[in-house]
Amino acid sequence: MEEKYLEDIQTFYDEKIKFLSKKEKYESCANCSNAKIFKESPNKLVFSCGGSDGCGNQIVITISETLEYDKEINKLKKILSQTYNYDEIKNHLDTKDEKLGIYLPEETKGVKEAIKNLEELNYENNMKWKEKKIQDFYDNRVKKTKRMKTLLKQIKKEVINEKIRELRREYITLNEELKNEYSEINEIISNVNHYLVVKPGKSTIENNNFEGVNLKKKKKEKVEKVEKVEEVEEDKQQEMINYFSRSKQNKW
Repeated sequence: MEEKYLEDIQTFYDEKIKFLSKKEKYESCANCSNAKIFKESPNKLVFSCGGSDGCGNQIVITISETLEYDKEINKLKKILSQTYNYDEIKNHLDTKDEKLGIYLPEETKGVKEAIKNLEELNYENNMKWKEKKIQDFYDNRVKKTKRMKTLLKQIKKEVINEKIRELRREYITLNEELKNEYSEINEIISNVNHYLVVKPGKSTIENNNFEGVNLKKKKKEKVEKVEKVEEVEEDKQQEMINYFSRSKQNKW
């Protein structure tokens, strides 16, 4: 679902870039007379062929809702840090300022639960999939390291030069793969997404007329070109007739 959502966003902007190129074939959709329309808002993207039915909306995307984890978690923890037992501190407060910057226990009900939910969401977004990647990396590393040890033993025992070169090539290839995989897993571990998806986005392909270019103008140009060719042929024929007519008169 998420992959299709991202692919449709890519398609939306690909189509918009082609439209902005001002090339005639990208101005309207196949079999549609109106110009394409691209609407963008903070929570929605709509690509239309400018008409109705098959020439109406083509791609409709509802943008996912996100929040900044660090900012939200700090906000909630700040509320907890400012929670006091009112009975213990009321004698130290002026009546007019008794609520200034203070949250009472009943006012923070649900804050701890909200923090827990955010932390779980952060785990799902940033840690759960990384754990699988790390495990896959480790399993693969054990397998390749074991194979490399076997290759070293074979190289030492082998006497045929061609076979030795073949074993060395495999060993070097595996070694390079291990280096690349190590760099990739380090990048994955260090990369933290601070924006968490709280409501997934969705996309719908309502029509697919946008997938073809508008060929009406091309067909018209082709007809005009054929007509011009026919005119040229007619001119050539008339010229030949005139030539033979003049040759007959002048007895060439």
